[in-house]
Amino acid sequence: MYRKIIDTFSTNVAGMILGLLVSILLARGLGPEGLGIRAFLFLFPGTLYICLGINFFTSIIYFLRSGELSTERILTAGTVFFVLLTSLMYTVLFVVNQLWDFPFLYFLLIIIFLENATHFAGGMLLGTGNIILQNRLFLFKNLFFFLLVFSLYWLNNRVISLGHVLALDALSRLFYVAVGFMVFFTQTKCRPQIEFSVSVIRDLKKILSYSSYSYISNMCNYLNYRFDQWMIKIFLGDASLGIYSVITTISERFWLLPGAIAHVLFPEIAGMRKKQSFDKAIRSIDKMTIYTSLFGAFVWTSGFYLIKPVIVLLYGQAFSEVAILFQILFPGIILFSSVKIIAGFFAGLGRPDLRVKTAILATVINVVLNLFFIPRYGLIGAAVATLFSYCFYGFSILWTYRLVRKEPERFLRIPLSEGYDDKP
Repeated sequence: MYRKIIDTFSTNVAGMILGLLVSILLARGLGPEGLGIRAFLFLFPGTLYICLGINFFTSIIYFLRSGELSTERILTAGTVFFVLLTSLMYTVLFVVNQLWDFPFLYFLLIIIFLENATHFAGGMLLGTGNIILQNRLFLFKNLFFFLLVFSLYWLNNRVISLGHVLALDALSRLFYVAVGFMVFFTQTKCRPQIEFSVSVIRDLKKILSYSSYSYISNMCNYLNYRFDQWMIKIFLGDASLGIYSVITTISERFWLLPGAIAHVLFPEIAGMRKKQSFDKAIRSIDKMTIYTSLFGAFVWTSGFYLIKPVIVLLYGQAFSEVAILFQILFPGIILFSSVKIIAGFFAGLGRPDLRVKTAILATVINVVLNLFFIPRYGLIGAAVATLFSYCFYGFSILWTYRLVRKEPERFLRIPLSEGYDDKP
């Protein structure tokens, strides 16, 4: 497990650096308004996926690692779900487009397909133990996109067309999906099938019965750190969303590290369920949570007074307001990062539902405070509202983890195969 964590950690550090470099190039090339439009074009399909995807492609990791369903059956069920989900998202897009005329509609059609395919490919790779391969693909995808954007930035005299950037976005995602599935099919010799037999429907129900436990909490968590962007788009416009998207990018780069640890923990803990021996894993989680928090606190305190000149130097004067957003929001980002590690542990135990009530309450707090603060105080109001919701959620999950770590065996979920005829 440590080798996988170290590999994932180093890969995500490299990805974090590349992501920040790309965000600087895009901010300088597109400006606040262009960056805001791009942020919204990813915000919409991302929100659709979280709300309609029911956490399905993450849940297949659990079934592949626990062995409750064969790889072939999961691939078939996943293919059917992919077709249904993509069709449903297209339908919603066309309905909403009648009320709200989207720019770059054709791009949204492409990115919805690739968004779903990326989650599908990632779930199959992680579930079959290809964590290191998935890390490499993630790194090459980021490197590929950075090189494309960098070339475009210099060839066009530091001015970037939004349409060109969106095309490069789609191209880099297509690279990840194509290579990921090619490697998976080569290794497993499986082939995707679309069929609606009784056994496939039962497999879908089985996976969805597990994913329903984490669906509400994951959806609430997503809205917890995305609702402010929707409100900024509605109340303040694209330019403000572009400025706010920079602090979002910085926080997501920081979350890559604990998120990577959680990706390793989830399948590893799921594989330990039969042995029911979690002491070593819990000690590792405790250390990683502490180290992540200390590193985040160091970044925040050391950057508190230096952040404004650094932001202006890297992103330009138009993004100077990002500095105060960083000062307000980053303590909550640090706390949220620790929770991401713990969430991987809960999911591996088969108990993602341990986060549900807290996630719902945190989202309600986020929605109410953002609706109150954003129209009155703008971006600073959004940062304050989000900080309160992050802190509430973070401290509540840490308290739950304190209870679970004492006797994790008591919190194990009963295997889904009990009372379920697993024959096709």
